[in-house]
Amino acid sequence: MHKKDVTIHLFIRENSIKRYYNARKKKAGTRNKIIYLVPLCLAAATISSWRVSMISSLWWVTPDGSKTKVGFFQ
Repeated sequence: MHKKDVTIHLFIRENSIKRYYNARKKKAGTRNKIIYLVPLCLAAATISSWRVSMISSLWWVTPDGSKTKVGFFQ
């Protein structure tokens, strides 16, 4: 797997999580942060299954557009 493949993978998963989050947010109201943890855990499980040597740094993009640095691997 190349780094480009990892980026595409993250993009696809990020978009599916955004759709899931937005759909649940309309129903959940103030509980949306708790529900947001569910797809986040799914993404973390997928990311942890990758060989970490392929990823130099990983950024998590939240639905409001802000970026959080999740991990850095050397």
